[in-house]
Amino acid sequence: MSSNNKIIFIDNVKSKESFFCTMCKFPLVDYQDFEMSKKYLSCHDCYMQFIEANKKNWEKGWRPDPGQIKNYITKKKSIIIKK
Repeated sequence: MSSNNKIIFIDNVKSKESFFCTMCKFPLVDYQDFEMSKKYLSCHDCYMQFIEANKKNWEKGWRPDPGQIKNYITKKKSIIIKK
């Protein structure tokens, strides 16, 4: 007796939530990270570093350049390693 069972996955979720910050690529780890990710597509740390001080410019379309983000990631990694 043979059977050809197929499993079909139906995904009706329209918006997918990421578990990583779109800026620094670090994982989102707490409530604040997920809230900032919903609003600004960033973790809370990147929000504080880049968006909070530049909120008006951010709303007009300003984004940090790749060099700024790279420097921030380097600093963030060094802080994590030192702990």
